Amino acid sequence: MKTNPQVYHHPLMRTMRQSISRYQLLEPHASVLVALSGGADSVALLLALQLANYRPIAIHCNFHLRGEESLRDEQFCRDLTDQLGIELEVHHFDTRAYAATHRLSVEMAARELRYQVFEQEASKRGIEAIAVAHHLQDNVETLLGNLSRGTGLTGLRGILPKRGSIIRPLLDVHPKEIHDFLHLLGQPFCNDSTNQDTTIKRNAIRHSIIPLFQELNPQFLTTSRSTLAHLRDAETIYQKGIEALLTEARVPQVFPFSYTTILTYKVESLLRSGVAPTLLHYITKGKGFSADAIEQFAAQLSSPHPVSITANSHTLECRQGLLHLISKPPREKEGAVEYLRIDSNQGEISTSYGIFSYSIHEKNEAIHTSPLSIVLDWDALSLHCSDAKGVITLSISAIDPEEKIQPFGLKGRKTIHKILNEKGVVSVLFSSIPLLLAGEQPLWVVPMQRTEAFAITPNTRRYLQLTFSPIKE
Repeated sequence: MKTNPQVYHHPLMRTMRQSISRYQLLEPHASVLVALSGGADSVALLLALQLANYRPIAIHCNFHLRGEESLRDEQFCRDLTDQLGIELEVHHFDTRAYAATHRLSVEMAARELRYQVFEQEASKRGIEAIAVAHHLQDNVETLLGNLSRGTGLTGLRGILPKRGSIIRPLLDVHPKEIHDFLHLLGQPFCNDSTNQDTTIKRNAIRHSIIPLFQELNPQFLTTSRSTLAHLRDAETIYQKGIEALLTEARVPQVFPFSYTTILTYKVESLLRSGVAPTLLHYITKGKGFSADAIEQFAAQLSSPHPVSITANSHTLECRQGLLHLISKPPREKEGAVEYLRIDSNQGEISTSYGIFSYSIHEKNEAIHTSPLSIVLDWDALSLHCSDAKGVITLSISAIDPEEKIQPFGLKGRKTIHKILNEKGVVSVLFSSIPLLLAGEQPLWVVPMQRTEAFAITPNTRRYLQLTFSPIKE
């Protein structure tokens, strides 16, 4: 490699330094992993980082997708790093087999394998940054590709200069500057023949779409740099606004017994924002819901009837003025019965639903209840279901939604399904709610509704307090 002094003042070096400073990509003289394919972009990145006094370590992935070309690229990377005195790690993959096993496209499989290796090498070496060679045209191609599919601000702002440990020091660099930089150094590189295949969408954008924009504006790529910067700023402002609206609409956990994460929002606040569909898209992003499904759901937010949709492992349900986003369907109990054996004045009993704490008190002692506890007449309960040794055994199992119980304070009976609906419990949780019984007598739909059975009366001498602590999965 030639050591032309002009290279230190080359536009690529200047733009890269500015990006590293502006986006806080690297500390001075830091070690950095560099994804090295052998192509012009990654070769330029490796050389530029070394010239800027960073300590690059190259990672080459051979996906064995291009026959002799793959072997050629690997050997080129070995020769280059030997010449530069830079450490090289080479990883080999059977990419097609991985794609078939994981039901991915070959392109997505290669991407997944590549980033897995990057993270593994960074963790092994204690290195915080992994540099990849995306440049300005890559970013414009990403914007146009997202636009062609339909997108929001996140898609329009393109690739980020930094995301987690992945950094892109050349993101603002024009591709012509990359080739000029390598020419100045007299540095060869490898050409990937698949880059000319316009049946690949990104290549079609590069070879067919971008030239049309350049006919309209010869400086299209250069002017796109500021456009992308404005869009990144706009997305930041947008996200802050969205988060503020969601914070205003958010309500505390309304199902303290829940075995899964639930986010709850006031429908009135969502509608009042004027951008309810956008808010729904934001909170459900990456959770498997289609854009059309979210739009249709948003149109039903004002419905007086419960509305729900499920995708993959998430459920979105609206009822009684509240919107619930449930992270995964809770486990089903398949009718298994478990038992609570109360054989002392106080203790804890573990079940698959959670932990039941119990304590026996005299009537004149203060009763400290909570939404997760009930009190029962101990003596009446003992007469009903204690054994010869005075031990009381209660049972617990999944509810039958159609079973009727007498809620505490009421004379009539209702189905458990109706009680839970009235309390706004989302239907996806029904299968994980337990019912506590004394013999055949229902005591407590845990912890939503206790029954009239064994309630405290003026004649009560001792009482049993039960407190439930759910297990979070």
